[in-house]
Amino acid sequence: MLIMDFTKLKKLAEISWIKNVVAESMDAQVDSNYRKCGTAIEEEISTIKEVLRNGSENVASSVKGQYGNKVRETIKVESEKVNNF
Repeated sequence: MLIMDFTKLKKLAEISWIKNVVAESMDAQVDSNYRKCGTAIEEEISTIKEVLRNGSENVASSVKGQYGNKVRETIKVESEKVNNF
């Protein structure tokens, strides 16, 4: 009876250890993925900001009049939204 209980305890300890190792590995993977996503998002936002800035400059030099002013204002508003993101 005692040997059987010891075997069961040993088996439960092994299972618990395996679950702990797997959980730690998964936690590390989640942290890694979170950091990668944050970096990718920052890069994409930076790219979008640059595109909006360049687009605004191009519009300013090529579209004149009231329509050009509206377009520039819209781009400015959208750029501010991206900056606040």
